[in-house]
Amino acid sequence: MTTQISPPRPPSATTSPHRHRTYAPSVPEWAIVSALVAATLALYLYRLDLNGWGNPFYAAAAQAGAHDWKAFFFGSLDWGNSVSVDKPPLAIWPSAIVVRVFGLSSWSILAPHAILGAAAVAIFYLAVRRAFPRWTAVTAAVLYGTTPVILLMARFNNPEATTGFLVSLGFYFAVRARSSTKWGPYLLCGAAFGLGFMAKQLQAWVAVPAIAIGLLVFAEGTAGQRWRRVFAAGTCMVLIGLAWILLVDAVPAENRPYMGGSVGNSAFELTWDYNGLARFLQVNGPGVQYDGGPWRLFNADLAPEAGWLILPALMGAALVLIYAWSGWSRGQQFLAVTSAAAFLTVAITLSFMGTMLHAYYTHALAPWEALTVAAALYHLREASARWAQRALACVIVGAGVYGQLRIIDYGSEWAAWVPWALGCLGTLAAIIQFAAAPPRRATQAAAAMLTVIALSAAPAASNVFTMLQPQEGTNPTSGPAKRDPMTLKSILDSVHSSPELSLEKDVGFGAPPDPGLVTLMRAASSSSTWTLATYSAQNMAQYQLASGTPVMAIGGWLGTDPAPTKDQFETLVHEGRIAYFADFAAVRDGNGQLGPQAKAIAAWVSSTFPVVLRGEPTVYDLRQRSE
Repeated sequence: MTTQISPPRPPSATTSPHRHRTYAPSVPEWAIVSALVAATLALYLYRLDLNGWGNPFYAAAAQAGAHDWKAFFFGSLDWGNSVSVDKPPLAIWPSAIVVRVFGLSSWSILAPHAILGAAAVAIFYLAVRRAFPRWTAVTAAVLYGTTPVILLMARFNNPEATTGFLVSLGFYFAVRARSSTKWGPYLLCGAAFGLGFMAKQLQAWVAVPAIAIGLLVFAEGTAGQRWRRVFAAGTCMVLIGLAWILLVDAVPAENRPYMGGSVGNSAFELTWDYNGLARFLQVNGPGVQYDGGPWRLFNADLAPEAGWLILPALMGAALVLIYAWSGWSRGQQFLAVTSAAAFLTVAITLSFMGTMLHAYYTHALAPWEALTVAAALYHLREASARWAQRALACVIVGAGVYGQLRIIDYGSEWAAWVPWALGCLGTLAAIIQFAAAPPRRATQAAAAMLTVIALSAAPAASNVFTMLQPQEGTNPTSGPAKRDPMTLKSILDSVHSSPELSLEKDVGFGAPPDPGLVTLMRAASSSSTWTLATYSAQNMAQYQLASGTPVMAIGGWLGTDPAPTKDQFETLVHEGRIAYFADFAAVRDGNGQLGPQAKAIAAWVSSTFPVVLRGEPTVYDLRQRSE
């Protein structure tokens, strides 16, 4: 009698190759996630109070939200509810809640953002792990979490950390939706991206087209089913994203704060104009030059934030788009192709958007470049039996190290041995990568580990500079000081360290509060709605945070908003609701900084009320008229 033995079936196109390995991971999944969270949280929390209030503008809004639920909902800068911040308030809410519970401090303002930043790394790992082997997910998470702009913003209170958390959450649900025929994951994906819009508006949606197309191509079900589910997810996203805007505009203007950043006191206008189309305007003028183009992400302002992986990510995107169509599971195809498309979409957007670009906008680029590199390395490792694939892995390592060396050259504080050490590390990683042909499992593991170290070494070293330096004001920047004195970091460091008050300091950081004025404000707090009115918003924020009393930001962020008007201000003064007015001459006279209403208010106050403190600022008592 003969027995027929069927040959083993090859892995199907819908099954991940790593699931056919005969060994079981020795470390449980929860331990990996816990280690990732612990490590990133330790980095993000280390000496966090060194950053003070972070961005005083948002810290003051969190303080106001902790005092008053109306200020909480509208994102008011003060709990007298005169004017709001120029973004939706969702990213302010975590800090406001913590301040309400634990009191106002640097930790209560900044720690919620660090926690959200660490959570984003863990969720990103879980998303990748649903389709790729553990080491690929770890690679993506490490490259993402050590990107300098990610660490910088996790230790700061701008909306980026909250937005990054919600984008990671939306991406995780998108990965789950791809393998599901149920509506739930699609709706949760849309809800997460809708909430992301409430944190930083369009920045949260830049990668959405790539994710939507990925679901339409790679998700389960018929084409019609995929279209219906993606449409439902998009509808959910839009409804949640616009809900706050529609609610705000439905409230009569006299019953809410002025919408900061808008011309017509409209949250909808704020969205499509100031936070929308205005970000794509190309402005050239004295001191302002449009620098958009294909090389923008490589300049000395943007590259140190998220440019470390751009070259290997470009190569990785090409590899993914060529090789992901055969031999990969549909889940792997979805993650790899979507990340490559999202990386290219965000990179092109940042490269060619308008003049109003901050270096920390590159936060939106970091997850996609990290995953694109990790996916490409996964393919090259799986195909390492071919010498050409091992050579491509060496090229990716070399490109990453070359990019790091170029970015290091922008800095002036790097030790002389660092480029040599990085070059040696990259060479060693490339050599072992090329030698890592199967079945050399130990060599392959060493190559994978050395590759991650080589690609993250310089960004991690840059993070050390960031953690040991105070990061405060409007435009935080990471890494060491720059060689070029005209880079944004060099200019801001010079302004911040100067004892002289200037327009740049008043707008970028806010003036250090005068102790005498703070004392007057506290004494007037029981009899006034606002103890002080002043400009700019950063000056207002510094005095509100120092005094613990509500302060009015005349004209909102830059003093240009018509809020309040001169007539409205006069009425409030006559009603005894504002105690003092602080005139910062650098702002008032600074290059057309103030709007016409703020200028009219300043002229009326200076001609009507007595001076109680002279200097910068000059302080007027609004409770008594001049003789």
